[in-house]
Amino acid sequence: MLVIEKAESKNWYLTLTEKVTIANPYFLFNMTHLLTDQVVNVILADISAFKERYNQFAVIEGTTFTLLNGEYEYKVYAQTSAVNTNPES
Repeated sequence: MLVIEKAESKNWYLTLTEKVTIANPYFLFNMTHLLTDQVVNVILADISAFKERYNQFAVIEGTTFTLLNGEYEYKVYAQTSAVNTNPES
């Protein structure tokens, strides 16, 4: 579970690199609000010093992205593009 509070700065720590099959991936986060089905897609920079052990992402709700209050389902995609925010392509 990733916790996000309004206007809060936070670091997320995930283990993603061990599942990646491409070199130097960009991580696309796809978040879907459970009640409204609002979808937010955002590419977050991996700021970890030890990417082979864990992946660290700095998040500031309201700056990095803006979310409605509530619960979200999230998925993370590894991709070669630094600008594509469509998980279907």
